Amino acid sequence: MLLASEIKAAIARGDIKISDFRESALNPNSYNLRIGDVIKQVFPNASEGSLEYIDPDKPMICRTGTISEKGVILFPGYVYLVPTMEVVETNKYVPMITGRSSYGRLGMSAHREAGFGDIGFSGRWTLQIDVVTPTLLKPYREVCQVYFNEVVGDPDEMLYNGKYQHSDGAVESMAWKDIAKL
Repeated sequence: MLLASEIKAAIARGDIKISDFRESALNPNSYNLRIGDVIKQVFPNASEGSLEYIDPDKPMICRTGTISEKGVILFPGYVYLVPTMEVVETNKYVPMITGRSSYGRLGMSAHREAGFGDIGFSGRWTLQIDVVTPTLLKPYREVCQVYFNEVVGDPDEMLYNGKYQHSDGAVESMAWKDIAKL
């Protein structure tokens, strides 16, 4: 895992790119990422009888909104998709995100099983935020952090070029596109 001094050196070399880099967001071994003012709430896209559920084999149903300066209240039982403000790119390290402990202590999770990035990914991270109790979320807050791991082997061997490459907003699941590969 890269420490702050090596993250700065990797940025200077061009091995890591973080749009709008702010030294104040640098931690001992990570970098805080902010959210913007866009939010998507995920809703069931399938039903059987009276049961509504999310079917990963179908495109998602989302309602897009704006997080005002006063904030938006998030409710338990829903997933909210919120993009990071910063674009992160690296062809040399494995980027990973995790929630910041200050928000975790509020019962907020910044991601669900999507904190692992691939070498070569370039874009805004889509956070999958959920909460255990109604929680006020305001825009431009540093709710997660990215850290970088060194790799063993040639990182240029297989750079990411998947369906989420160059994400620029809250991108919903595209699991349904994987059906064609089966």
